[in-house]
Amino acid sequence: MYSGPVTGNFFSLTLKAVKDFQTANLISSTGYFGPLTRAKTNSLLSAVTDESGTSISPTITPPKTTDDLVAKLMEQIILLQQQLAELQKQQAVLVEQNQKLGAIQTQVTEQQQTLTQIQTNTAPPPPTPLPPPPPPPPEVKKEIKVSSCSSVLVGKGCGDIEVFYFEEGQRTNASSVSILSNDSGGRFIESSYPGNKCIGAEAANSDGTQRKGNPLTCPTRPSGKDGKPTVYFSYYPSFGITATTTTIITATVNGTTATSTILVIPSQ
Repeated sequence: MYSGPVTGNFFSLTLKAVKDFQTANLISSTGYFGPLTRAKTNSLLSAVTDESGTSISPTITPPKTTDDLVAKLMEQIILLQQQLAELQKQQAVLVEQNQKLGAIQTQVTEQQQTLTQIQTNTAPPPPTPLPPPPPPPPEVKKEIKVSSCSSVLVGKGCGDIEVFYFEEGQRTNASSVSILSNDSGGRFIESSYPGNKCIGAEAANSDGTQRKGNPLTCPTRPSGKDGKPTVYFSYYPSFGITATTTTIITATVNGTTATSTILVIPSQ
């Protein structure tokens, strides 16, 4: 039997209840409330009595006419149309909002592109890397040789000294050769090698005299016995030496030094 809400509509729940009623009363289960179903319903209801024992014989009201059903359906259609119109309005609002949101997103994208272009145009170029420093010049092997023609001087004699300057094993010119002794009273005089005169205007002081002193600085000249750069000095020890002394001769060229010794013996 029907146990759902009373709506006045003949929908699925009512249809199922009619079919169940027909099946229970051996009527063809069509769901159509026809004469057989109505007669069976009236016979069942005629046996019902009220509280006072009076028999109640209700009758089943025939269904509404087609016009009534059409009117009901039209009401429902109108209601649905109103709901549809409201939904369409809401949809239109959403479409408009989506369009506005799309326009805003387009503006944001364009502004980001503009900003990127500005940054690209105004950004300073990357700094040019500095070239690597040049390699240090190769170290030149330097060497000085000091040669004393006489390793022993007696009395007031003088000793001849040769100075040779080498770079990478080759005898080389030097613009400045300094010579010094620990004999503060002694002196050096630039001299010439026998047979190879280098004393002259080039070797003399401005007044025409030879260079002399302690220390003494002179340039090399191709004045050696072999014609290669050499400086020759004559060394005169201090006057009045009374005891045998060792004089140390130190020569310096371009920061490189070398030494030689001369034994000075006083005259008897």
